[in-house]
Amino acid sequence: MSHYNHAQVVVIAKVVKIGNGKNYFSFEVEGGRRKSYFMKLKIIKTYKNSTVHTKEIIVGKSPNDYASYEKGKTYLIHAYPHVAYDFLLVNQGVDLEDEEGMRRYDFMDQIPQYHTGEVKEFSTYGRLRAKGKLVNGLPEGEWLYYGYSGELQIKGAYQNGEETGLWEYYHHTEDRAYELLQKIYSGAYYEWSQNYKPIQLDTNLTGQYRKRIIYMVDSQAVTELFYYNQRIPQKIAYFKEGELHGIEKTMTLNGTIHTQYSFEEGILDGAYFTIQPLPTQEGVTLRVEGEYRANQKYMETHFYYEKERLFQTKMILNQGKLVD
Repeated sequence: MSHYNHAQVVVIAKVVKIGNGKNYFSFEVEGGRRKSYFMKLKIIKTYKNSTVHTKEIIVGKSPNDYASYEKGKTYLIHAYPHVAYDFLLVNQGVDLEDEEGMRRYDFMDQIPQYHTGEVKEFSTYGRLRAKGKLVNGLPEGEWLYYGYSGELQIKGAYQNGEETGLWEYYHHTEDRAYELLQKIYSGAYYEWSQNYKPIQLDTNLTGQYRKRIIYMVDSQAVTELFYYNQRIPQKIAYFKEGELHGIEKTMTLNGTIHTQYSFEEGILDGAYFTIQPLPTQEGVTLRVEGEYRANQKYMETHFYYEKERLFQTKMILNQGKLVD
């Protein structure tokens, strides 16, 4: 439901063209080695009340989408708007021949394209995954999204199908860790790994965790921690008409803010800072402070701390120019 609600277009479509003439990489996106390009799609089926009113659509493949696409094959496509482009980006594509992948979206066949009413999604374990209301096929009002463990993961609201106001994200048990726990309980993990050996299962932990499992895989000891359902904030963000608008903060388990950015209608604009350990120097923390103007870095200074004592300051960027 999260993918369904946040995507502007959800369709079953056949890839009829990849790239644009000789220029296979029709647009470039920074931040990784994964490929980005245009795709022309022939729409076979449309889900939700989307903006698609034609039989064909051209979208960009986001480098954040790990799927690879082939001309002539058919996919379930989730396409999203991006503030930097005037076309939609595919961030979630599933090959129709991928039975396991498609099974996760079986629920969409139960939702009429212009459905109005309450909606609930449940996991394969029978736990609530999402609940909220659709109006003419678009999310409206408060929605709650849960992890496989049943812990609240995201809480936010929509207006006319777009995110609005305060959105809250919580630290929760990762889906992979919860699936591992289920396999351990059922014995399926042992059958799969042949090398699983439990050392300790502690279900009496207090505070942040509900369960802890320590086990061996081959010669490596692995520890998995499962959060107690306390709704520990991980991130807060504000939206306006589907765009980030205002302050976005991310927090550690103890409540320390380690990133803060300012947005103006989806564009980075204003002061920011990040705090993180310096991987090259043990015990050293790096605090980066700066300012964005119209999505471009304008100022940036690095502050180096050791045991909370500032020992070095270095200006990196001044009025958009690198400092020598």
